[in-house]
Amino acid sequence: MDYTTKLRKIAQNFVKERVLPHIPSGVSYFIALSGSVGYGFADSLSDIELEIFVENEEAKERIRDIVNNTRSYKGYEISAGITGWPVEALLEKKFKVDTEMNPYLFYELKNSYPLADPFGIFKAMRRNLGFYSKKDKIRIIRGLFLQMAELGFHIASKAIKRGKSTEAGIGYYGGVEALLRLAHILNNEFFPSTKHLTSMFYTLPRKFGIDSFLDEQKDLRLKERIELFNEFGRMFARQYLVGSYITEEEYRHPWQWIHFPEKYVFYPTLPKY
Repeated sequence: MDYTTKLRKIAQNFVKERVLPHIPSGVSYFIALSGSVGYGFADSLSDIELEIFVENEEAKERIRDIVNNTRSYKGYEISAGITGWPVEALLEKKFKVDTEMNPYLFYELKNSYPLADPFGIFKAMRRNLGFYSKKDKIRIIRGLFLQMAELGFHIASKAIKRGKSTEAGIGYYGGVEALLRLAHILNNEFFPSTKHLTSMFYTLPRKFGIDSFLDEQKDLRLKERIELFNEFGRMFARQYLVGSYITEEEYRHPWQWIHFPEKYVFYPTLPKY
């Protein structure tokens, strides 16, 4: 079943029935879908997440009361609210993508689905979003490599040898998470929250062989997964990072610059919007 199409239709009906009647004629607004339904990979467990922007305070209050008292619609969970997105700053071109803000916000802004945008606000807002500066992109890539090396190469490998499977699993999956985030940034795409990482990854134009790695590791035991990650991760870093983002020495000894935060960015940061 195509749950994306089904849930988008249900969302449209909800908006038509519960939201639009409370927006006065001529008042500017838009309504967008975020989450898996908005991004295009919904399934039977997805809920409906609505971002509502309206330039009328009375309408905002009425809509806020309605959505706050609505937990489900047509059998599906509804998560809706007046959006916290920086709409005005984006429209006025005063918004800057930087490393101090929650990276998931950028993904939402770029990939959410417009349910209703009669004034073109959503389209204009997204057009002004931009991407990280070259300097910030490099710092992010360096930080993600450092996480991949620390968690996947070092912690996971040491822990499995010590018989600490919990710590080894945390290290392994943390390393894989960093690898998938790297794939997004190298494609000049924002990465989503962890629950959407692989779904979005498979839509990227360049996959760097990570798709083959994910298939190969699926049926392996944890020890074998860690060994495969060390082999693939080092090959990936040498081929795609060394020379452009990290030096040969940093590739061999990434922990030497962990005490120099100006050289990298750990993600995600705490939400700040």
